[in-house]
Amino acid sequence: MATIPSDPTTQPLEPPTVGELLAQANGAHHAYRAELGALHPNTARTWLAQAQSLRQQAQDADPDHLDAVWAAQEAAYPHAALMAFYAEQLALPPGGRS
Repeated sequence: MATIPSDPTTQPLEPPTVGELLAQANGAHHAYRAELGALHPNTARTWLAQAQSLRQQAQDADPDHLDAVWAAQEAAYPHAALMAFYAEQLALPPGGRS
């Protein structure tokens, strides 16, 4: 009896790599900054929350920061400092900035 090939659209996707997650987080952070300049605080807040979530996913995927991309990121985008910044900013009322 012949087997039916599996449908590639139903196959699970590979999870994003730490590098992909951090690149997406950096993009979300840049979008946050652009929205601040455009005076769109609610959209900026959404981008900030997205950047925080993506960085947390990268942290969860590689908690010991063994992936080389962490070292490359640390000089420009220190993880701990960014996560503290995100927590601080997201704790402010919408539209409020420190």
